[in-house]
Parts: sequence; structure tokens; C-alpha cells
Amino acid sequence: MKTHLLVPVILTLNLSLIYSWTTLPLSSRRPPSSISAGSKGSNLPDLSQASFPERYEPYDLLVIGCGPGGEAAAVNAAKLGASVALIEKKSSFGGPTGLTSKAVREATKRICKAIDQVGGDRRRQVRGLWRRRFPVLRSEAEVLQAAESRGKLRDAGVDVYIGAARLQYNDRNDFLPVQVCKPSGCTEIEALHTIIATGSRANIPAVLPGTNVRIPFLESGGRIVDATKASGMSELPNSILIIGGGVIAVEYATVFAELGVGVTLLCKEKAFLPFLDTELKQALLDTMRQNHVLVVHEDIEEIKLLKEKVSVEMFQTAPGKKKRKFLVDKVLYSGGRDANSEGIGCEDVGIDIAKYGRISVDDSCRTTAPKSIYAIGDVIGPPGLASSAMQQGREVTNLLFADNVSKLDLKQDSKQEDETFVDTDDFFVEFSQDLSEDQSLFGKSRNVRSSSDTPLTLWTIPEIASVGTGLDASQAPQRGAKVGDIVCGRGFFKDCARGRLSGEVNGFVKVAAKITSSNTHEIIGCCIFGEGANELIQMGSMLISSKATLETVSRTPFAAVTLSGLFQVACDDALAKSPLNAQVSRRDINTFLSQM
Repeated sequence: MKTHLLVPVILTLNLSLIYSWTTLPLSSRRPPSSISAGSKGSNLPDLSQASFPERYEPYDLLVIGCGPGGEAAAVNAAKLGASVALIEKKSSFGGPTGLTSKAVREATKRICKAIDQVGGDRRRQVRGLWRRRFPVLRSEAEVLQAAESRGKLRDAGVDVYIGAARLQYNDRNDFLPVQVCKPSGCTEIEALHTIIATGSRANIPAVLPGTNVRIPFLESGGRIVDATKASGMSELPNSILIIGGGVIAVEYATVFAELGVGVTLLCKEKAFLPFLDTELKQALLDTMRQNHVLVVHEDIEEIKLLKEKVSVEMFQTAPGKKKRKFLVDKVLYSGGRDANSEGIGCEDVGIDIAKYGRISVDDSCRTTAPKSIYAIGDVIGPPGLASSAMQQGREVTNLLFADNVSKLDLKQDSKQEDETFVDTDDFFVEFSQDLSEDQSLFGKSRNVRSSSDTPLTLWTIPEIASVGTGLDASQAPQRGAKVGDIVCGRGFFKDCARGRLSGEVNGFVKVAAKITSSNTHEIIGCCIFGEGANELIQMGSMLISSKATLETVSRTPFAAVTLSGLFQVACDDALAKSPLNAQVSRRDINTFLSQM
């Protein structure tokens, strides 16, 4: 999915900056024909809907919610030949994939780079440019993204209903009725299968979880905000304190630090990105400290509103030691998210709701309802990633319309049977080879809900990406290697000309592989630290899903002076450390002889 953001063009005149912004081609493109023009004087498309689509027969699939997962499910099902309807209550909808926070990050990088090239008072120039242009960038990026999403759905033949959805009880047949309402009226549609993809919202508790510490959100006048409101700040604070150690909290901490804002991050040590590889986590912490982010693991005793500041006082950590107190302009609370499951009739159709409003599902993402109702994405809980939601949407629709997939595969095979293929590279193993039922696309025990080969991407500065398993495993034993032992290798940005030129000297690619029964090393995990990590990780994901080996990557030609070549460096490093490697065996013998 391409996200086009406004690009700042900085002109210099008498050592002062004149700020002007131009748009990338997307904003000048004609919006889809089904979207009416915006209001007079506005270049943004009007995404309102005058009337609902006319449909008198049940749909094969109904999707509620048009986030990343909902859009992916609807488009994939339509491509498989299903009749699909999608309901979204907001007219300016679309799969945001964290668009607002990414817009903050991209704006930050572009602004800082341009100002660094010009010179001058960086702090003042950043704030001036932010105040003038960021609100425009954010709103236009969101609406244009919505127009692009609407265009994809239209091209796929998906009927879009803009309104509030509510599931209806029906014991007459297998179809599920759903009522769709907007201010001008309601309609009812039916579907054989339903997918709920309503996402989540920032958790705004009255007190800090597990404590009696009150959070005065309402009285703060915008000085205490959640992640959604943080992305809409038109004025940059001088200082901000962020409560939380999850993805959103850490992303904002690195971005605000880059903007010159004084940042304090409060979280339990164990709550700091607990799912990350230890090496990745430490590299990020080191970079944050270099950028003057203060990371505090103490407990909060009190949050108090002062005349212009917010006071956050910590508990005394030791007898006689003075309590820490932070006076900041803003507090960002990022302590979790609540699922958007209320108000859509889950209780009326037999759907169980768990903690934080999350919909209970099995490994195939099916709910507890007697009818064919599934749920995907943030509404079912962690990992809360756009990539996971999209993968769940595709796999659930593949599962529901498996017969259509088989027919398409047969049709494709018949078209290609007369073609000649040259098979000279075993870089990617044939997907159908050596797959157990657990790994097969439609295997009964396939876990659609969680997949280790779905990439995790963090839009921090610098970027972090991870996929697979085994990254935190200790090195395989130096002698007596067993099947399943894990070995890791690394390739460092500083050892690559492209990496050195980019200034990412601390970046690295790490690969984990397990020893197989055939004495090869199957790649099972990959993580990357450094700018461009979120693009490079796709290579790691493909290596894992295709069951590629270290040996294959080592033999595969890579373009010179590229960051992607670090995969080969990392694989070579892992092979050199493997107990199956002859050099390691000789080293073991020499060590043994020297000890005699």
C-alpha cells in the first residue's frame, strides 16, 4: 500500500526560511468516479454516501469495519468470486495502518533533514514549520488514503455501506441479518459469512491499572492525551512524559526526541517491548539514550495538574533517597487499547466478549456464535499489528472460499501447462513440499490467528523489524550438534558501503536458523535494526515461509553494495558459527589438544 505524504520544500533567502509545501502526484490524481467532489475551495474528495447500495439477495460475505484487516478480507474475498459487502461507520474511512503516527514520523524526518541542510536555530524552525503545515499534512493524508481504499473496494466489486452496523438474531436459516443505520435511515442486509474487523481505540482509564493513581484526562485541558490525540497536536510541547512501553509509546518517544522535545518514557522494565529480541531491544535503548530520551522504570505515586504544567511524582525507591518529580507540558498515556466490540450486537448472536472488550475466537478466528461469524485484527487482541490483521483477513477468506481458491489454481495450472519453465535456482522451496497439516494453507489445525512469519515492524527512529522465532536462543553447542539446535549470524551496516554512507553505523541484520535432519540450516527467524529495516524485513519473511536454508542464501548472488546483501553476510556468519562447520570442529580439536 503506497502512502503519499506532503513534501516540505525549503527555500533559503537572507539566511531565513520560507516554507512552502507541494504535494506528491497522489493528491493531484482524480479520485474514483464513485466519490463526489469536495466542497468549494477544497481539493479533498467528499466521501459521503447519499444512499445505500441496492441489493435484494444475501451476500456471500459481510465485513464490518474497514481497517487494514477488513479491507484485505473484503478485497481478497471479492477476487475469489464472492459477493461482498463492507460496512464502515466513518465516511472518511480506510485502512490507516497507523497512518497518523507514520505521518508524524515522516514529517519529522523530512523537516529535520531540510533544516539541518540549511542551518540556523533548529528548535525554532522545527516548531514554526510544524505549526504551519503538519495539521494540513495529517488531514490530507488521511482523506486521500480513504479515497484510495474506497477505490480498491470499488475496483474489486465490493458494495460499501457507510453507517453503523448491528448484528441481528436469526434462527430461520444460515444467513445473518445486519442492520445498517445512518441519520437519514436504516436498511438490513444478509450474509452467509460475517467478519468483524472493527479495530480498537486508545484505553483511557480513570486510574493507572493496578494502582490508585488517578489520571485527570478530562480536567487536563489537553495536557494529558492518548495516542490518537497526540498525533493531532498542532503545537509541539517543550517536554512530554510518555506512560507505556508498547509499540506506540516507543514510536512516539523516538519521534518527539528527534523533534527536539524533551522526552521521558515511564514503563516497567519488563514492559518495554517484551516481544522483541533482546539484542534489538538493547540497541534501541542505547539509541534512545543517545538522543536524550530518559527511560524510567519506577512506579508513579501521583499525577497532578498545575497551572501550566503536569506534575508526575514517583515513589521513593530507597529510604533516604529523594523522590523524583517531573514537570512537563504534556503527558501521553499509552497503556493499552480497548477493542471496539460494543454496540454492534455481539451479545444478541452469541459472541463471547473477553477482557478489554476483545472478541473470543479460536485458532481459525471463528467466534463462539453458532453462525459463521469471524473476527480479525485488533478487536481480538494482540499482536495489534496491521500486518497481522491483513494476513488474518486474507487467510480467513481463503478458508471460507477454499473451493474458489482450488478452482483458480486449477484454472491457472491449465493456462501454464504448455509453458516452458527454466528451473535453475532453489532459492525458494516449492510451497507444497514437506508441509505438515499444521503448515498447509487449509489444514484443519492451522493457526490463522497467529503466524510467526508475519513481520513485526516498528516505525521508530531508526526502524526496527522482526519476523519468525529463535532470535533469542543461545548459540548451538560447539560439539555434538543435534537436530533443532539454533545458530545465529549477523551482518552489520557499518561493514557495507551503503550502510556507512547512510550513517546507520549501528544497524544490523540478524538471522537465526535451526539444524535439520539433512545437516542443513533452515532459516526460522530474522530481525533488523536500522533505517530501511521495515522494507528489508520482507526478504526475511519470504526466506522463512519458503523454508530457505543458510546454504542456499550463501550460494545466491546478491547485488553489490546493497543493504539486502547483509542477509548473505549474516547467513555466512551463522554458517561459520555452526557446529556442523569444519572450521568450528577443527577449533574444538585444537582447544581439546591444548588442554591435554
